[in-house]
Amino acid sequence: MPKNFEFSTQPQVVNEVHGVLDRVNAFTEKVRTGAHTGATGKKLLNVVAIGIGGSQLGPEFVNEALRA
Repeated sequence: MPKNFEFSTQPQVVNEVHGVLDRVNAFTEKVRTGAHTGATGKKLLNVVAIGIGGSQLGPEFVNEALRA
């Protein structure tokens, strides 16, 4: 959905979604470049997602963003 898309009933929702997408993009770029490191200070190479159930969409979204 383009950033200038008009969502007739709740336009703030589109802005919020794009805000989240922008933050995910910034985070994944930091991970890829090594600016965001793990607890040891080393570049992150692997991701382990551990959950207790519920939606897999969030972790899958981040996984796809990091793979791109």
